[in-house]
This record gives sequence, C-alpha cells and structure tokens, in this order.
Amino acid sequence: MRVHVPATGLYSYADISVTCEKAEFDGPELETLLNPKPIVEVLSASTEAWDRDDKFRHYRSIPSFAQYLLVSTRRPILELYTKGETGIWSLTEAQGLDATI
Repeated sequence: MRVHVPATGLYSYADISVTCEKAEFDGPELETLLNPKPIVEVLSASTEAWDRDDKFRHYRSIPSFAQYLLVSTRRPILELYTKGETGIWSLTEAQGLDATI
C-alpha cells in the first residue's frame, strides 16, 4: 500500500505498512495510507541508502509513525527503530538467524 507523507509531499510504496487505529486514506480509493504506525522496508543494494536516510526522515514527520523495521537482504540483520514517548528514536538490532526482536 502506498503511504503519503503530507508534511513533505512524499508518496512512497513501503514494503509493509500497518495502522493500529482506524485507517485514514488520501482520497476515496483507499490506496494511500496516511496514518501508519509501523513501517517495514526490505533493504536492497539500490534502495538501502534512501530507505535509511531520506525516506526515514520523511516518515518521521507522520504523527502516528512510531516503528521502522529495516530488513537486510545481504546479512541476517534486523534493525528496529522505535519512537519513545519523548519523541526520541532508539535502535534495537538483531543479528543472526536465531535472533529475535
């Protein structure tokens, strides 16, 4: 599903986006989500820099957005960024095939 970031104008196709509240959409077609809470991006060589930097910066302006999971395709690594109550983002990393988050 496409995600819209109204504050910056970005429209992006996240690999996975979920809302935990009543879904808010940009328009009547129900194709563009406005209030994702977690977003998951699967990193590839061509998108990794964009997903980690500029796209994450855009997503952070969405008030409902609170978790960002990056999944590496090169190594068994998950990186979970979580927004705390004060708005500070923290990182939890899981490495290896037996690791969990």
